[in-house]
Amino acid sequence: MGLPDYEPQRLPEGTYVFTLKEEPEKRRMQGKAGEFISVKFTFKVSGKGIGNGRQHIESMVPWDEKYGKLLEALGGERGDDGRVHLSESDDLIGKSFTADIFHEPDKDDPDKTWARITNIQVPGKEEEDDQVPF
Repeated sequence: MGLPDYEPQRLPEGTYVFTLKEEPEKRRMQGKAGEFISVKFTFKVSGKGIGNGRQHIESMVPWDEKYGKLLEALGGERGDDGRVHLSESDDLIGKSFTADIFHEPDKDDPDKTWARITNIQVPGKEEEDDQVPF
């Protein structure tokens, strides 16, 4: 199985609420450096200017730093090994978080742009980070 076909980006850059629509799909992929695992997430996206119900698909590799942040936003816990683990019993469908979409140019084709998630906000962490312990 090769890399996914290019699809024009439909979401403008901005901050949105992402709600997981279905269980993440692990896919074995073939890239330039060989075989690897990619995890495909399908979200319902809502926010100012786009209404409710747009879709965004994001595929990530487990070594991407955003992957751990995304798992935390979906309820995962950081273990002693530094990696984020999800509970097997958790139902991920319907879990939401806030993040930004930015458009990244394709490295090989200047006519292609990829919508990517960044600045993933883990629910409840924003308030904790702003508090100064005394």
